Amino acid sequence: MNARTTCRPRHAEPRWLVALLLAAAAVAVATSACSTASEDATSPSASFAPASGPLVLEIDLVDDRTWAASGPLVESGAICPRAIRHHLEWFDPETGEPIDAIERRQRVDDAWSGRREADIIDVWENTCHDGSGSIITEEARARRSWTVRSGTGAYLEVSGSGTLSVQRDWHGTAESLYIVAEVQV
Repeated sequence: MNARTTCRPRHAEPRWLVALLLAAAAVAVATSACSTASEDATSPSASFAPASGPLVLEIDLVDDRTWAASGPLVESGAICPRAIRHHLEWFDPETGEPIDAIERRQRVDDAWSGRREADIIDVWENTCHDGSGSIITEEARARRSWTVRSGTGAYLEVSGSGTLSVQRDWHGTAESLYIVAEVQV
């Protein structure tokens, strides 16, 4: 070998050629994505089908009132897997009138003395940990029902309902709330 000869394997390409090919591929992908998106957005037949399916929620009522969700909607990214709950209001399911804290406490005490749930609807804001938005729900434990009232952020169009059950020790502490629902986002 003389001083001018370099050792390069036969399959090695010059670096500038590899960089050029990668850049060309990136431009092609970006152009394709942009043209597809603009065609879809302007197409009169363009429609974005909402995601729907079963959702299972387990709510820890002892520690910090957090939500842990599972199911196809979570796996697909349509619903966040974790949220923190903030209580908004209570109301009477028969009259629709708000209930204050004193009346709620009396109804809960009366119901628990008979080992049953109080017939009250609790309204909660469930704020997603990932910042995607929140889901406002109504829970009627005595009626074993759960309903989506509204949503914010990514959940503006959310709707759904389902059944709930409470795991309780009957010493005054509800430990977990389980909800199985059909939800559309």
